[in-house]
Amino acid sequence: MSKVVANRSSGLVELNLFDEGVSGHLPNAGSGVILAAADDVYYRQFAGTFLGSLERQEQPQQVHLHLYRPSLETLQHIEGLASRFRYISLTWTVDRSPLSDRLRYRSVYYTCARFLIATRILHMARVPVLCLDVDSIAVRPVWPVYEPAIGQGDVALIRRQEERSPLRKVLISAAGLNPTADGLRFASNFSRALASILAIRPNHHIDQIVAHYLIEAMPGLKIAGMPRQLADYDFSENGALWTAKGWRLKKSNVYLEAKRQVDEVFEMAS
Repeated sequence: MSKVVANRSSGLVELNLFDEGVSGHLPNAGSGVILAAADDVYYRQFAGTFLGSLERQEQPQQVHLHLYRPSLETLQHIEGLASRFRYISLTWTVDRSPLSDRLRYRSVYYTCARFLIATRILHMARVPVLCLDVDSIAVRPVWPVYEPAIGQGDVALIRRQEERSPLRKVLISAAGLNPTADGLRFASNFSRALASILAIRPNHHIDQIVAHYLIEAMPGLKIAGMPRQLADYDFSENGALWTAKGWRLKKSNVYLEAKRQVDEVFEMAS
């Protein structure tokens, strides 16, 4: 991590490969952005529900979806879906980056690429970016829950100091990047570090461990606590975003019923 912090060109070649493989439109400047990402499988199963649950809150919100090598069917569907929303201003990008080509497990790339596009949004729009899991369901307005953290730090993360493994000390299912000087620097360092490690074809997920070591390498970084209501694995009444971590939760009756209610309103199944 010290290399990317000290040298702004470190990882830039690999990050440029990502940029060259991305097309689409980024959100406009003005208000904060909720960001999620999906491949075709996760798009079909979860993205419509995620977007519909945000629309159902009836609050204006910029939302960006980053799509990994989407099919024509996916692109046609999201275009039609966007035209139906009244409250969500939806943009999306298409990712055909070669960074994932030689990975043994493409899911390793999927967990990283949303932070690569988040950096691009952060630097271009200069608005806060809240990165969330696409298999989440908003049960109340999300942005008002996150908003207090914007003024409290350069980034907002769930930190688990009680964990011994560096792999688990940062839980990155919900992560916020704020357009402060150090927030921009963290995002740049994070994206270049991820891109450079992806280039050496890791077999394991790297987003959480890279975030942990980067925090250690940037001692002046101000870290706000991510509100736990935005990573609610217990599906509690106080939660704002129910996050289905693992297939056991995705198949739970509570999650499936919440999903059904959203899908029924927005006809996601069709």
